[in-house]
Amino acid sequence: MNNVVGKTYKGFDQKLSIIVQILLKCRYSVWICDQNTYWLYYIFPTFWAAAIRGVKIFLVTVHSIDPKEKYRRWLLKQIGVEICVTNSLPFHGFLFDRDKDTRLALVSDKEEAVNSNLNYTEETGRVYSANFDAQVIHNFWNYLESWQKQVSSIEPKQLFFQTCSETEVFDKLRCVEQYKYAKFSLQIIDINNIMLLQRYIKEYKFLQINQMITNVYTSGRFALFEPLKLTFNDGTYSIITPPVLETKEEKLIVIEGNTRIFYCLKNGLSQIKVVVVDNVEEPLPGEPLSITDVSLTSLTLPLDSLIYKLDQQKFRKIEEKIHL
Repeated sequence: MNNVVGKTYKGFDQKLSIIVQILLKCRYSVWICDQNTYWLYYIFPTFWAAAIRGVKIFLVTVHSIDPKEKYRRWLLKQIGVEICVTNSLPFHGFLFDRDKDTRLALVSDKEEAVNSNLNYTEETGRVYSANFDAQVIHNFWNYLESWQKQVSSIEPKQLFFQTCSETEVFDKLRCVEQYKYAKFSLQIIDINNIMLLQRYIKEYKFLQINQMITNVYTSGRFALFEPLKLTFNDGTYSIITPPVLETKEEKLIVIEGNTRIFYCLKNGLSQIKVVVVDNVEEPLPGEPLSITDVSLTSLTLPLDSLIYKLDQQKFRKIEEKIHL
């Protein structure tokens, strides 16, 4: 965690990378002050891993009628997050482990939080540490004092993993526009014989995959990347989809799961379970490249830099359909 202390960030991806690094070490509590949780889809595995460890998580936010925001807040509640709704926010950021020597704060420089309609590359902020910025952190905690007095004691949620039938995953995938007439199969493949769409893999996603494999798959209970459900107290669940690959001219192209495939290449994990999609007539959203030509980055890059010859109209909205 020392490499993030006192660090400024520029861009959404650098911010997420720092949050993931801090949350991996966080042991007690997290307070979030933000007008929406647009960041949750990107780093949800880090949040449920923290909740499983017993970290108490609080969100101070404003009213929202956006269906996507409502779903994200539902996900947070399902893993035990307590949400406080107010009319205005004193700042936008994350506070970690109050009253501990390791306490930190990550705060945006902008007066209004960045949301999905703004340019993520423009967001800037800083990490404050107890060693160098104790008074600054104290001031941020004071802004939240009234909510801290109101919140109840959070009881840990019972979160557990179980296998998900391939039929349920396939039924969800058929809702993807380009997959209406496709054929699906769950296969074990050799990653050395595939191609990726992304030229760069995001650092924060790479860190999360390491955490997910350690927490979920290394016990041997589940095969690497087989379909799973993260199941909540009330029996509802969130599906963890295997990587999704399409066949094109006898080649396998990674559509969803670029980071997982790249992680496996770097860590000598050559045999994994994936969903293979056949009979897709729609052209790819970009030009694929060899997995050996892909590299890691912490920069916030526009999509047309991540994917060569990008065509956003041909994007497969896999995650959106899986979580309907």
